[in-house]
Amino acid sequence: MGITIREPGEGDFFSWLALYEDYATYHGRQLTDQGALVVWSWLSEPSHSERGLVAVGDDGALIGLVHFHDVPRPLDGVHALHIDDLFVLEEHREQGYGRALIESVASLGAASGIRSVEWIAKPADGESRGFYDEIGDFTEVAVYRLRQAEESAADDDGSSDAQDIAETPADAVQVDGSELQAQPEAQHEDVDGQSVDAASATETTEPVPNGHSPEAPAAEEPAEDAAAEGEEQAAEHAEPADEHQES
Repeated sequence: MGITIREPGEGDFFSWLALYEDYATYHGRQLTDQGALVVWSWLSEPSHSERGLVAVGDDGALIGLVHFHDVPRPLDGVHALHIDDLFVLEEHREQGYGRALIESVASLGAASGIRSVEWIAKPADGESRGFYDEIGDFTEVAVYRLRQAEESAADDDGSSDAQDIAETPADAVQVDGSELQAQPEAQHEDVDGQSVDAASATETTEPVPNGHSPEAPAAEEPAEDAAAEGEEQAAEHAEPADEHQES
């Protein structure tokens, strides 16, 4: 039986959810119920820019997914399709499902006059990079993410989170119609284990969330102040406060 790629249907929600949760885990992310419902509502709304396809196994079970959207390329005066998420279950990889998902995205784009498909990949994801190099061209593009106000304030206090500035998946791959060709610009998150480009290609990368900048350590007290404080503490017992920081 051949590979089947189709749009997700109303009855696919729970099968799609299981796949998307595995995709999030693969990238070290946690998918919330609210987040999953929001994405599914996008995919279920024909007028929404976010679209999706699923790969179906011989037994009818969903074994892969791809999410993508239309992006304008103003300097070129054209549009491209950017792959946001691409995932195939591990036991079904290297069987052509990832390539079929990407090529299906390219076919949908070509039908509406869009020849460029692009995605972003993590440089360290060697397994996926090997596949991407077979179907797309690597482009030297860094992705920047604007710091949030609270993070900028923390930096002004002398603390910084290097990951917020350097969270830049350096590889973007792309395919142009039936030919693969490099694209000077790529944006968005990374794609998972298998993705495809049309004239500028796209987990998903994914895509990674900004962390909170660590607080700067408190300055040491002068020796004489510390001694005086030691005498005061000898006469009292104070319970330490528990601190918990979410990231």
